[in-house]
Amino acid sequence: MGIKVESAAYNSIGGRKNNEDNFYLNGAFLKQEQMDRGGKIASVNTAPLQMYAVLDGMGGGDYGEYASFFTASSLSEYQKLSEHADHAENLRKFLTETSIKIDKMSEEHDLKSGSCGSTIAMAIIGDWWYRTAHVGDSRIYLFRNKELKRITKDQSEVQRMVDAGQITPEEAWSHPRKNIITHHLGMPLRTGVLQSIISDRMPLYPGDCFLICSDGVSDSLRDNEIQDMLDIRESAETLASRIVKQAKYAADKMNVESDNITAIVLKIRQVAGSEDAAKRVKKLALKQKLSAVLGVLCTLGAIGSVIMMLI
Repeated sequence: MGIKVESAAYNSIGGRKNNEDNFYLNGAFLKQEQMDRGGKIASVNTAPLQMYAVLDGMGGGDYGEYASFFTASSLSEYQKLSEHADHAENLRKFLTETSIKIDKMSEEHDLKSGSCGSTIAMAIIGDWWYRTAHVGDSRIYLFRNKELKRITKDQSEVQRMVDAGQITPEEAWSHPRKNIITHHLGMPLRTGVLQSIISDRMPLYPGDCFLICSDGVSDSLRDNEIQDMLDIRESAETLASRIVKQAKYAADKMNVESDNITAIVLKIRQVAGSEDAAKRVKKLALKQKLSAVLGVLCTLGAIGSVIMMLI
């Protein structure tokens, strides 16, 4: 018995004139010419390795649209061609390389470096585990045992203020600087490596439900409001549609222009060996640590050999 994921993505232009959001549903995404029309896709996937992501472009007009579309299409190629697409270092390298390519687009259009960009919030699903990778303020939530938990931390100005104790999470929700992000794909890189956040592998359980969303959702709906809308008895398609429509309604009710809105809902129908998942994750983490230590020791040994030769 392997993994089985019921998935759905819903994207709406909201109240904007163009749509800079896109999504990646394990290979499916909106083509650039389709983006302003929005769209939704639902599927059931049983592949042993699956990838899902929400992308929120920035730069205005075609620039933001292209940045999010380019990221989705690049992710498709990465998933097809990478031998170990789930490995943290491969993910980090992919995100860095994609960021550099998007930044070149700014330069090609005589724009300031970092002018064009995209966020990314990605869930990688294995037979019995999941991990997340993200840059920016698009979010991933896990709904487990009737409780919604945000499992990514925004790379944003207000999150820095919350971490520093300057404002409360409630104040952050309505803060005037809440849309200022500190990291995104396409930003200028001083060190040559993008500061993406990649989680450890964590165990999956049947009944788990993930929500991946752009800030078009989280700017209009508080976490407790999202939790109240999640009923695991309903389909992923119904839940994604409800969240997007409610986010648009909430923005209209507050008399603010709705941003582009994107939501992916993943319902974990079954996993492989769920009873041993936690043990397997711990064993994998131990192997990874041992491998890193051995790599350091080998490097030190090589340095020692060179020193002996010089002596």
